Amino acid sequence: MRLILVRHGETEENVAEIIQGQIHGRLTKRGLEQVRKLALRLKDEEIDVIFSSDLLRAKITALEIAKYHKQTPLYYSADFRERSYGVFEGKPVRYYLKVREAKGGSRESFVPEGGESFVQVMERANKVLNKIFKDYKGRCVLVVAHGGFNKALLGVLLKLPPSEAINLEQANACINIIQVADNAQHKVHVINSIEHL
Repeated sequence: MRLILVRHGETEENVAEIIQGQIHGRLTKRGLEQVRKLALRLKDEEIDVIFSSDLLRAKITALEIAKYHKQTPLYYSADFRERSYGVFEGKPVRYYLKVREAKGGSRESFVPEGGESFVQVMERANKVLNKIFKDYKGRCVLVVAHGGFNKALLGVLLKLPPSEAINLEQANACINIIQVADNAQHKVHVINSIEHL
């Protein structure tokens, strides 16, 4: 199975360093341009199915890609959403970091009030991947998601501990392509590629 994993374009909140989590976010002008370039990069890929987070920043990205794949089914699901940051959503990143540091413990195990830890996001990513592997064996699957969720998916695929997966780079509108093998000896073609931008 060929898995293509992309992140949405730049948002106003990314620029302002505001935690989005599971709020929708608004793509910037630059973000919309990134999404157009991302879609052009993927236009010749033979994609069998597109899955997207149901958050607006991902939906807009997925719709732009889908313009070149009119016969390809596109499904939106909350399963592909970014990590929930609970009470910190819509707040400055610096505020979240201050609270997290004061609480102590590891970055990946910290559970924001009303949210989820990165470890929990990896558990969600594992369930999503198992379903995709079962239903789309031998196919090409495109997933449009978010920085944190993509890190979790890649962490599960590459068998990384959460402490390493959380540090993976996932730029806006980046592309990851992995050839998924039945024996789990997956072949990584690209990770965090932004050459198309």
